[in-house]
Amino acid sequence: METKRFFPRRELKEEGRASLSGHWGKAIVIILIGALISGIPSIVNFNTQMGSIDFENMNTAMYASQVQPDAGTALLGILLSLLSAVLIAAYTMATSKWYLDLVQKNPNISLGDFFGNFSLAGKGILAWLWMSLWMFIWMLIPVAIFIVAMMLGGAAMFASDGSSGGTFVFFLLMLAAFAVYIGIAIWKGYSYGQIFNVIADSPNIGVRDAMRYSIAMTKDYIMDLFILDLSFILWGLLIIVTLGLASFYVGPYMASAQAMAYFFLRDQALDRGLLSPQEFGLEKQRVREEPIVEEPYMDETIEKE
Repeated sequence: METKRFFPRRELKEEGRASLSGHWGKAIVIILIGALISGIPSIVNFNTQMGSIDFENMNTAMYASQVQPDAGTALLGILLSLLSAVLIAAYTMATSKWYLDLVQKNPNISLGDFFGNFSLAGKGILAWLWMSLWMFIWMLIPVAIFIVAMMLGGAAMFASDGSSGGTFVFFLLMLAAFAVYIGIAIWKGYSYGQIFNVIADSPNIGVRDAMRYSIAMTKDYIMDLFILDLSFILWGLLIIVTLGLASFYVGPYMASAQAMAYFFLRDQALDRGLLSPQEFGLEKQRVREEPIVEEPYMDETIEKE
């Protein structure tokens, strides 16, 4: 089994951006479609709430009672939120497939291919549900710590008659619960994060296996993936400054870099024996015609193939 390979973040970003040449217009349209899909439920919910208010006969005393949502409106909001999540899951799957095809230098890729990728929507929704279930289970850990922190912190404050010592203990326990929450969110989020790409790459793979493969291929690379996303932080600030206009450049740039990262993770997992080529229907051939040049990772020795 090979050792961990150097994660070529800069090269992945450059190759991903280069793959967008001639396809920027299509990528921007895909972003607009995503914004529309995620925004429709919110718009419908807003219009429903506003439509229930009688502005002509409304006075200040009546305003508070009229804007309070009734049970029907609250239920509609919940259903629209679920619908939005389902649509975003389907969109994520279609987008993942499109960008994987793009970075593989498919010159004929089109918007028609993107819409055709919605044939994988069912698996995308199942992948989202399966991943959400496991994220929920893992998040029970910080919730339990939070409850224990509340109990112990309250007891400490009571025992110290509200002194600064008891308050400090309570603060430390709450900080520990928050730190565990953030740690699990990052760890499991990146560990499960390749599930959509795995299915998009090989649609015959089941959802459960896709998550297992995602965990295997991200082994030892959680921090590298985190730093990859963190490297776009200044671009994120630019999106805020430009009121979202920069997202038409940053969105495709980031998505293409992440698609390149997926192929790197898949290839290194195959090379290290963490996954088998047969699981991806690749038999025993190399999965990339032009593999990324390897560089030594820290002090580890990379074996030549």
